[in-house]
Amino acid sequence: MRKTALSVLLVAMVVLSGCSALENTGGSQTPSATGTPVETATPTQTDMGMANGSETETPAQFDASVRYPNGGVAGNESIVRIDVENTGGQQGQYNATLTADGEQVATESVTLDGGASTTVSLTHTFETTGQHDLSTGTSSRTIQVYDSARNFTDAAMERVETARIEESNTVDAAVSANETTFNITAEGSATIRKNYAAETQYRNVTTRTTLFGQTSVERTEEWTVDGTVFSRTIGDDGERDYTREPSDEFEDDNPLENDTVLDYLSTEHTDDEYVFIVETENSAESTELLRSFRESDDESDNSGPSAESIDELYFELRYDRQTGRSTTELIRFNARSGEDYDSFEFTSRREYVAFNETVSVEVPGEVRDRATPVNDSG
Repeated sequence: MRKTALSVLLVAMVVLSGCSALENTGGSQTPSATGTPVETATPTQTDMGMANGSETETPAQFDASVRYPNGGVAGNESIVRIDVENTGGQQGQYNATLTADGEQVATESVTLDGGASTTVSLTHTFETTGQHDLSTGTSSRTIQVYDSARNFTDAAMERVETARIEESNTVDAAVSANETTFNITAEGSATIRKNYAAETQYRNVTTRTTLFGQTSVERTEEWTVDGTVFSRTIGDDGERDYTREPSDEFEDDNPLENDTVLDYLSTEHTDDEYVFIVETENSAESTELLRSFRESDDESDNSGPSAESIDELYFELRYDRQTGRSTTELIRFNARSGEDYDSFEFTSRREYVAFNETVSVEVPGEVRDRATPVNDSG
């Protein structure tokens, strides 16, 4: 369970380590049924002739759905994606034009057969911070451009030495073997005491797993010190397992140097808190986002569901507006047709319940003496 949680929380830690406060400021646009700006006017097109010589086919007609970024960083590209479909019967040419602050900055033309679709990407780099206008066709959006992806609005950040965190995880998976499908469910709860200044952590986890109608319970304690996590797991039968492995718990990956996350980031600020939401709606978006995180890692974790198998990905981060302290982290994803499973749903929630309490983490001698490397086959 710990392995699953750590691999999935890669994305959560990535966003947490450098989440920017990007305001989704308004702009005039024509929303679709899904809330995506839609180009309603027929774009400039070139009649390429009747397909197959038929005189009954309808002329080329384009539906275009525009996806704007919610924010940007000065000096980095902002990408506007236009999903285009030729709903007519004839081949035709779609001309896309991007305007930034009233000036035409990019164009691209694509030729599509009747019924065909594609995505056109237009980019522009804003050199200055502040609010900037983007538009294509009849849709537009005002975005906020920052000098760094790591900026954090107006919160007066208080230095946090330690934190006590309550965590809960749930897993629901369907696995096929020998032409038989069976379900696996797991629920985990953990209390975490984290010392940021000393870069140490203690984690006490209880996991309940149900398979073939039978439920087993195990308890795991983890001590992270000097870049190593030591663990002691006690099963239902009292058997104990001791392990150790390198830990990247306190590493700063600075992952938002790539700005893929900006395309999926929205904000829902209130008077009391900042709320950041990163959400994908389909497998293609989930794949793009997860791959961007893994590509930013020199030693990416390949355990857990692959990027190609993720259907949807959701991450929510809440901060106290007065202090800038984290209050809640939530990550949820579901996947289908993985190599080792038919379906997989995972949810993890962390609540930060106390700060700057005394936290001292020492690995018990028994654990140090008996812990074996995780990858040690001997």
